[in-house]
Amino acid sequence: MSGQPEGLSPYPLDLSPLLALSRGMFKEQETAPDASEYQLPNGHQPTIAAQEALICWNDYLVTGEEQHRMAFLAQAAWFLERATPFAEAVSGWPVLMRLSTLPEPVPLLSASTQGLALSVLVRAYRLTGDEAFWRVAQRAVRAFDLDIFDGGVSAPVGGEGIFFEEVAAYPAAHHLSVCVIALLGLYDYLAVADDTRVAELVHRCLAALSALTPAFDTGYWSRADLASRRLADPATHALHIALLKALARASGDDAWAALAARWAGYQHALHSRFHYFFARKASRVRQTFWFWLQRRFFPGAEGAGQQSTRKVCVPITAFPVAGGMRSVLAGVAQAMAGVWEIEYLAWRIGQDHEGMTIRSFGNAYTAYWQFPNVWFYVFAGWRRLLSLLRHGQRYHVILAQDGVFTGAYAALAARLAGVRVVCMDHGNITLPSSPIFRAERLKRSEAAPWRSRMLSRLRFACYWPSLRLLTRVATSATDFFLPAGDAVETAYRQGFGVSADRISRFPFLIDTERYAPCDGLERARRRKQLQLPADGIVIAMVNRLAPEKGIDVALQGISSALSRLPTTLGSRVRVVIAGDGPLRARIEEDIRRYQLESTCLLLGETTRDDVALLLSISDLFLFTAIRDINSVAVLEAMAAGLMVIASMVPPSKAALLTDGRGMAIPVGDAEAVSAALTEALRDLPTTREMGARARAYIEAHHRAEALRRCLLRATGWPLAVNDVHWRQRKDELIVEEVR
Repeated sequence: MSGQPEGLSPYPLDLSPLLALSRGMFKEQETAPDASEYQLPNGHQPTIAAQEALICWNDYLVTGEEQHRMAFLAQAAWFLERATPFAEAVSGWPVLMRLSTLPEPVPLLSASTQGLALSVLVRAYRLTGDEAFWRVAQRAVRAFDLDIFDGGVSAPVGGEGIFFEEVAAYPAAHHLSVCVIALLGLYDYLAVADDTRVAELVHRCLAALSALTPAFDTGYWSRADLASRRLADPATHALHIALLKALARASGDDAWAALAARWAGYQHALHSRFHYFFARKASRVRQTFWFWLQRRFFPGAEGAGQQSTRKVCVPITAFPVAGGMRSVLAGVAQAMAGVWEIEYLAWRIGQDHEGMTIRSFGNAYTAYWQFPNVWFYVFAGWRRLLSLLRHGQRYHVILAQDGVFTGAYAALAARLAGVRVVCMDHGNITLPSSPIFRAERLKRSEAAPWRSRMLSRLRFACYWPSLRLLTRVATSATDFFLPAGDAVETAYRQGFGVSADRISRFPFLIDTERYAPCDGLERARRRKQLQLPADGIVIAMVNRLAPEKGIDVALQGISSALSRLPTTLGSRVRVVIAGDGPLRARIEEDIRRYQLESTCLLLGETTRDDVALLLSISDLFLFTAIRDINSVAVLEAMAAGLMVIASMVPPSKAALLTDGRGMAIPVGDAEAVSAALTEALRDLPTTREMGARARAYIEAHHRAEALRRCLLRATGWPLAVNDVHWRQRKDELIVEEVR
């Protein structure tokens, strides 16, 4: 390039089309700076200012003319003057934006603005050597290292990936062009600084982009973002191609150039252009129809997002009932206290529901465990939720508790009403494809007369396809998924094609105060309540008495372990099993068969307080599930300071027990149960030390804040602007925007 100073590179993108898009987006009057003074108006929008600065920079490198250099430096100086400090060692340029959840514009950071400003500051520093530009650049780059909750522009994707967002609010929209512009700014920064932390951010973002590429590529056109899934307009699609080419040059990865070439082919292929044209028209027709439908039939939904406290409906098969789901929802209620007003929608209402708002539906024929009743259940739930939405219940979000039964009717009703629906699945989505579950269900009818068995088999032959169809419906209509375990996430990702941007694992909230261990005197007093010896060695099991819990394996292992222990030690062992279920009679028979009547105590169905009491007086915890079940019981036992022996379902459960927190054993292996119990019972001091380490782990990793953040990422962050450090500048920014 003629006139290009040595060592100074052009911005790798023609920003003129992007500048036109930005001006149209912000609807701002074009007030060019005075050529003689090079002063920018106070109300200059920072995104447009950065684009104009980089256009001037490229013009300067091409022509070498002093007026372009002066114009660029004037605009770069504007970024020095207008840099807003917030958080620790971070600066940025917030932009007034409107959110559907808030009644007025609010100042929020934008990754594209930060990235463009970073490119301006780095070039100004390289041009002038002025350390002021570099100091602000160092502060600006830290916004990419912070989560949106902490005042940054970064949103997590999957386990380790991150995405840089146009609007620093949740739920994240994932605009492709914004993320790539941000990456180009980081590459400009790395050209000057050897910053391993920023290099790691780039690596994590590229990994996330690679994982999300199939979601952006429709096969005939690109998507503008992943929140709306809308197709990019021709100008934005062309921008995507140019950005991918620039990213390929910056990263040295030819895969981005190949993707750009494929998308460029869409521009020139007649069938792709026709497909795009008709898809856009169809999308507009659908949007118009849904808007009319929601305004006509769901007036209660209008304005729901702008309430100070968000009203959340939690559809669940039965509530409250004993088990892990109740513990999870208790954690949700605790984490979201003061932010959410929670109502429950259940087919069956259990005991101890004082203080809860629970709405019910259906009757005895709408059970969800057989065909055709499961369809009656879905229809009854859909009708009830639709009625609530139509008659004034202004729900901000529907938080379904499984991806098959409640997920199907909740997602359909919410989609009709225009309400966001998020699914927390605790394992039900794995049922249609589980041979173990099928065998369990068929086994229950073996004792029935042959006519009943034949009818049951016929109904099951229709039941399994029904579950798969309901799961497909729920998956397609749900906005976001919060799976409880490895198998659940795998089922969504591989079985139903859910992309990484729509799924996130949620952390269980464990109330460490409720499940705190007690001292010796209190321990003896509580044991007396359950008629247990004060000097006994108590093994706790908290399970529903169902086949998938593997209790038969546990009893066999306990019997074998007692035979290996000295009589004086074995006589002190007591096994307390909390829970009830269809296998109670068989378990009682197994207890007699293994001659464990004096050792085992069946408590029956228990409350959360009963479970907390049992864990507080126990010495160790045994969990022998044979298929993937959420691990709340294991986490609660760890919180109570108990060493845990648990089967490795899912494999991630084994990670919980590493570093001396417990013992992971193979699934369905009674001999492994026996060996682990024998080792733990022979060395009780070490067992107690492992329990202490387990409790410390829970205190560090399963706090309310982690669950709150996860839920707000999935459902929306309506109170975001109350937490940012630069809110005090809102009035000033509004005045500037008006100018």
